Amino acid sequence: MPYAYYTRMPVADVIAIRAHLTTVVPVANPVDEDQLPFPLRIRSLVAAWNKLHFRPSEFASRPNRSAEWNRGAYLVEGPGHCGGCRTPKSRLGGDDSKRLLAGGELEGWFSSNLRDDRRTGLGAWSIEQVSEYLLAGSNSYAASGPMAEVVANSTSRMSRSDIDAVALYLKSRPTLRGDTRTDGAPAADVIAMGEAVYVDACASCHGRDGVGIAHLFPPMKGSPIAQSEDPASLIRVVLHGTQNAATDRAPTGASMPPFGWTLTDGEISAAVTYVRRCWGNAASTVTAREVTAARRRAID
Repeated sequence: MPYAYYTRMPVADVIAIRAHLTTVVPVANPVDEDQLPFPLRIRSLVAAWNKLHFRPSEFASRPNRSAEWNRGAYLVEGPGHCGGCRTPKSRLGGDDSKRLLAGGELEGWFSSNLRDDRRTGLGAWSIEQVSEYLLAGSNSYAASGPMAEVVANSTSRMSRSDIDAVALYLKSRPTLRGDTRTDGAPAADVIAMGEAVYVDACASCHGRDGVGIAHLFPPMKGSPIAQSEDPASLIRVVLHGTQNAATDRAPTGASMPPFGWTLTDGEISAAVTYVRRCWGNAASTVTAREVTAARRRAID
């Protein structure tokens, strides 16, 4: 429950949400007993967490910014609670305030950087491209995983003016230096294997040159997801496939098929490493052990 973000909402907006909820038709939905492990099931510990991480304060407009920018800031920092997924967490689950919106792990995915970093964030996107992505789930890239659900159930239903305000605000977030973990050059045999797997399994859609097809097959060249600090999302998509966000604004039948059943962990790690280090991309090498761990997380 992202109350650490909702606290920034004025009382009038909270009451409006409550008024809407009273109009929702109830359904039968038996709830299982609390399955939280010890000690998380001890609810009194929330008070200790609050002392460390919860700062109740209503959103305050920045007087040196435009009304549109402030609207976007409110939506992102308040009811949209974008930082809940997009900000790295401490061991206790609190936001890393020095890296707000710089990306974070979520249910086996890595929610990518929303700051203006060109390689791993929104630096190469225009405000219009950010708006298009939030409204339709695709521009040159396609939403997948939890973000596809966000687009389908939330952002695609927002007004264009609010979406444009969010895009304006996100594009104003300054870049973070050192946002990508890199290492030495991969072994030649790893790159050779990765290239062979990519040509055989990936190039027919994403292109031998990695540029893809806009609105259909996302590019790998210059891709923020491909160059993320954590390769979890790219690994997961290769293993299990994905579908584009299902919205009524830009439907498409195209989808990424799973390759986990036909490729070994070594082949997948080599292919992902190839994508992360080819066409000018710069990101860390991926090991077979990381792919194996991703398989196990999906099973668990």
